[in-house]
Amino acid sequence: MTCRPGHAPRHPDFGPGNAEAETHGAHRERRWRPLAEELATEALAVAPWLSRPAFRLALEAWSVAEAKARLVDRWLDEHGLLTAHGVPRPANALADRLHARAQSLRAQCGLDPTAFARLLATFSLVPDGAPDALAALRAEGARLIAARSAALPSGVPEEAS
Repeated sequence: MTCRPGHAPRHPDFGPGNAEAETHGAHRERRWRPLAEELATEALAVAPWLSRPAFRLALEAWSVAEAKARLVDRWLDEHGLLTAHGVPRPANALADRLHARAQSLRAQCGLDPTAFARLLATFSLVPDGAPDALAALRAEGARLIAARSAALPSGVPEEAS
């Protein structure tokens, strides 16, 4: 490509699918979609209640926000938080917004400890004989409590850890 007639080209013309103008990729579905799908699959494996239809949209929104946040974080790790002139990069503000959105959605999905405890408390009010997702949630809560108890050194009260 040449900018002016008679001058040598600075670079070859860009073909279809080039990524020269991309920065972090958070605005390119082809970059964040595979990561979002991987995150959703991993979340379903550790949080079986997310397979319920009521959680579908929140899980999808969380996985997209989390994937985009990770892409921006990687880019900032590679390029730095500041420009060569010491000015914060605009990607910092985008990362902040994406992390806040992901955190909010993580809570809606019961993927942080406090939200998980609220979810357990809510489901504990449901009578026995409820759907299998409730049984899976209760089993997961019991597994987490057992794992936490096993991880504590013997003789150390739980409040001390």
